[in-house]
Amino acid sequence: MRTDTAYDDAYATCESTFAWLRVMSEDLRPDSVTSLLDITPTHTQVRGKLSGPKSTRKHKYSGWFLESEVHVESRDARRHLDWLLA
Repeated sequence: MRTDTAYDDAYATCESTFAWLRVMSEDLRPDSVTSLLDITPTHTQVRGKLSGPKSTRKHKYSGWFLESEVHVESRDARRHLDWLLA
């Protein structure tokens, strides 16, 4: 038996909540994921590039990331997952 529970955007037991979709591979071209999904990612990284302006560490994998954190204010994880799936 399934019971639907109402969303609780103020979810008192959580300090913060967010969800993210990560697509990563050694051979990935992040722009190809953007074109395929027709969605602008939150950020990307390219294998072999420096991980930051002051870093000497290079990314081992290319990645395409979509994060709900700045788009959804709710602390209910279901809202964040709904946003990603939409």
